[in-house]
Amino acid sequence: MDIVQNVNSLKIDLENLPKPGGSYTAVNTRGKIAYVAIQFPIMNGQLQHAGRLGGQISTEQGYEAAGICARNIIGQIQKFIGFENIEGLNHLDIYFQNTENWNDGPAVA
Repeated sequence: MDIVQNVNSLKIDLENLPKPGGSYTAVNTRGKIAYVAIQFPIMNGQLQHAGRLGGQISTEQGYEAAGICARNIIGQIQKFIGFENIEGLNHLDIYFQNTENWNDGPAVA
């Protein structure tokens, strides 16, 4: 199964992607390497799940927010590069804020 078939089978909507703020671009290419700018959990123009994990946000909501970010990443790749032009993923960073006593990061990332 290729990427497009997989995205379609999971019913992932890659439309209505968030636009980067300021002077940022969503995807920047250098030679054969593409860099995707940080993606926030934004859907339909609205920030989802604002706050700290273990505080205002549950682990489950954090997992959902990470999924929204992943959707935005693959959407930006498809929009600016096209799935047919990528060979794989080289590196991925995941950032989140949490309360002092919350330690469930692997369940989110």
